[in-house]
Amino acid sequence: MSGPMRHVTALFRGHEPSRLLAGTIVAAVLGLVVWTVFLAKTLPAVHSARHWDAAWAGFDVALIATLAATAWAAWFRRQILVAAALVAGTLLVCDAWFDIVTSLGTRDQTVTIATALLAELPVAAFLFWLARTIMLRTVAAFRSQPGQQQLGAHLRAAPLLFATQAEGAEQTESWALAETVRTSATATLGSPMLVEILYFEGCPNHEPARALVERLSRELAVDPEIRMVEVPDAEAALRLRFLGSPTVRVDGHDVEPGADKRDEFMLACRVYRTESGFGGLPDERWLHDQLAGGG
Repeated sequence: MSGPMRHVTALFRGHEPSRLLAGTIVAAVLGLVVWTVFLAKTLPAVHSARHWDAAWAGFDVALIATLAATAWAAWFRRQILVAAALVAGTLLVCDAWFDIVTSLGTRDQTVTIATALLAELPVAAFLFWLARTIMLRTVAAFRSQPGQQQLGAHLRAAPLLFATQAEGAEQTESWALAETVRTSATATLGSPMLVEILYFEGCPNHEPARALVERLSRELAVDPEIRMVEVPDAEAALRLRFLGSPTVRVDGHDVEPGADKRDEFMLACRVYRTESGFGGLPDERWLHDQLAGGG
């Protein structure tokens, strides 16, 4: 596991660090409650502010940048989409709040309320829904990995993923988390089907595997993204959960039934047991069913 990832995992291993962090945040919340009550009782209803234009323009620049980052993350299916969507949604709610509160009783009141109800708040609600959906699907997919317990129905009941890792399986499970994040975001955003062909140069069957995928895709009138993934060494084989060359996955799932539960990761030529016997390519029917069903 990489250095930063190891630090994240170690931070939440055990109860004491987590409780210290939670206690610090609770103390900050209590302090803010006191401060808010003080402001509510002492601030005037009307106040002349300086640099009003710079304050709002700066806020809008931050909002634009956050929305742009959200669009970028959605386009490229990056994990940071969850954080970007949450921040963008929060800024939109803040924008609506301050617009409405500062315009009540003025001629701008109707415009700001309409803008909030018809634009800012609906977009914010969609972004919150998107982030929640990706998190739910990611955690559910991760917990469905072999050896993981079932997840409850509510997101608030989901444990921190890195806090559930066993010491000896961190590298493999970290890969599984990254893969399920990508797969969940792909499914949520309706992105094109992804076919990955994992291989290493010592085995010759990856090109026939690609030809098989391309032929079946034409027959089924589907247009998946085909990605050739070279596995250079044994360390990469473990990290990529490589069962041998070629390994064919559709939207993150091995086309061979039951193969997702296997853990014999190695740098070797893969032999498939099909209805017609042993061979170096997956059964055409497996791949046909996966392509036809979208993984």
